[in-house]
Amino acid sequence: MKILFLYTKIDNALKEKIAQLRAHNAEVSTLSLLEYKLEENGKVSYLEPQSKLEFLEKNSGKLRVLNRIFKRKKLLDKVEDYDIIDLYKCEKSALFIVDEIREKCYDYFVTVSHHDNEPNLINKQFYKYLYDKARFLIFDSKALLNDFPYAFEDKTRLIYDAIPLLLELDNISEEEIFKASYAMGFDLDKDIIYCDMSGSMQTQMSFIDDLLRLSQERLRQSTFIFHLNAHSIDERKSLKTHLEAKNFDYLLIETLITPKQSALLYKIADKSLILSDSKQTHALALSLYAKNHTYLYGDIMIDPLYHDNGFFIDTFANFRAQQDDENLIINDLLKTNQQNIATHFLPEESISQYIEVIKEV
Repeated sequence: MKILFLYTKIDNALKEKIAQLRAHNAEVSTLSLLEYKLEENGKVSYLEPQSKLEFLEKNSGKLRVLNRIFKRKKLLDKVEDYDIIDLYKCEKSALFIVDEIREKCYDYFVTVSHHDNEPNLINKQFYKYLYDKARFLIFDSKALLNDFPYAFEDKTRLIYDAIPLLLELDNISEEEIFKASYAMGFDLDKDIIYCDMSGSMQTQMSFIDDLLRLSQERLRQSTFIFHLNAHSIDERKSLKTHLEAKNFDYLLIETLITPKQSALLYKIADKSLILSDSKQTHALALSLYAKNHTYLYGDIMIDPLYHDNGFFIDTFANFRAQQDDENLIINDLLKTNQQNIATHFLPEESISQYIEVIKEV
């Protein structure tokens, strides 16, 4: 099976999909519609398509677009034929080369992006043509599928992006958890709570202030882990200053850590507090897979997957109101959370679903 991914940007989800497909003996190549870069089996080459409209590059933006469309048409002439071409979140860049793509493959898929929901009337017709000629439309979230403005239900397929960090969680032993807890100075008799520090800075600041509204007894029994993994220098300084002015037990991690160390934080924690939707950070999925009692802070629009598949996810109001030991019913729900996450987000499960789509061709 020969597969080509057309893209404008390679994200971690695409890197993982390529690695998994190659592990299943598929011949996978990638081609950038922006850089004209072709990667095949680790070999990179730059295909420089010639354009008679090259002089337009120095003119207005609209004229440059015409030149790029012409170059992309020529670009497809330079690659061989494939069984499948997957337009990976690059619909806008591929709108005017659909026929050229069709000539280069048996079938093509579109991995749908969060594209402009209000394209102009001309582009809207091109979008319809692009989606109509595709064999399948692949969505990486139910929210995106539900918001899709075109009626092609028979060819839509929902496949969530794999989360490789789940495998790190699987490989952590109880001994490693104990050693890491000791090294970080945790008192394991306390309630250890992982805090997903994402979302707006205002939300993060308000969250810290709300923690201080817990009872003094509750705070004495708790240690909070604040992991700043996607913050600017100014944001880190602001949060650090804000925390230093407070009086409670916390660990602030503001340096880069390995995937194994990141997974250990979830395994050490008993509970997780999530500040933003999991599409941004995957923190929700990781917390549920680690069997943490997971609470949402504020009005978070999580993917409908979690509501539709019976996940047990609590609210910050309940976190604030109670400090009871976990009962057997909740422990069973946490185990079910882990099983449900595995079904959708483990790399092997995700790629198996993609391969099943290929088999339908």
